[in-house]
Amino acid sequence: MHIEFMIPADGAQVSEGKLQMIGGAWGNINCRAFPASFVGALAIGISLVRADAGKEYHLTIDMCASDGTVKQRVGDAKFSIPPFIPKLRGRKDKLILLAAPLLLKIEQQELLQFVAKID
Repeated sequence: MHIEFMIPADGAQVSEGKLQMIGGAWGNINCRAFPASFVGALAIGISLVRADAGKEYHLTIDMCASDGTVKQRVGDAKFSIPPFIPKLRGRKDKLILLAAPLLLKIEQQELLQFVAKID
């Protein structure tokens, strides 16, 4: 299992197996003053294979400084994959689509990045 993509957006949702984004793939947040808040979403694609089935996982998403220091945990979820993965017939992998709300608290001007991990 691994993360195929994680795209910041103004809004995102998954409906009927389709990922829909509004204002996606931006790289900067412009703030007039600090501290500042930002509300948006993260569009996430996770690839899994049959061997991932029947196990529990922990997904974390952090907003980190350029030196790797975690500034804010923006996502934390435990989940499991059922023993039978539907719609995997004959395919090597399956892409799971997620849309997660995003609420950022930005204390000062600095370069930050999202870092996601699945354990």
